[in-house]
Amino acid sequence: MYRQLGRSSRAGSKGFSGCLALLQAWIYEYFRSLRINRDAPQIVTQGDPLARRWGPSEVPRRLDHYRRLLDDFTADHVDWLPFGAHPGRAVPRSLYRGVIRIYDVAEAYDPSRTLRQFGYRQVIPDPPILPSHVSRPAVGTYKVVFGADLDHLWRSRCQLINLDAYSTPFDDT
Repeated sequence: MYRQLGRSSRAGSKGFSGCLALLQAWIYEYFRSLRINRDAPQIVTQGDPLARRWGPSEVPRRLDHYRRLLDDFTADHVDWLPFGAHPGRAVPRSLYRGVIRIYDVAEAYDPSRTLRQFGYRQVIPDPPILPSHVSRPAVGTYKVVFGADLDHLWRSRCQLINLDAYSTPFDDT
């Protein structure tokens, strides 16, 4: 996203590609004066994406309006701690396990296979998620096709590995 922000700020750029919902959620959390709905954010249930707090309730203003707001910004306009003083305490100690996907690329990600590298007790991990088909049709290209089972993992809610079960320090003796 940082690379795309840099490219889109150059002269002659015609757009931005990337996860705009993530960028907008970050902006709305830290910069109250830029929020579309300046009232209290919508309530989000446990496990839902934080970006759901900022559903648009009015038509966004034109770019010149936001440029004027940014020109008048001071440090008082920034909410430096939008999630409280210690946001890490509210997040369960866990690691994501599942599929990382962007456009037509999908990669299975399972940190339970390397818990020891994260400082946790290593256990026998679940079997790896394997593609249903892999091909290399031409030089310089490589195509991995995951079956419907991986699409199901992608569509399912975030799978978390609870680290409290593996918090016993590793003992070399």
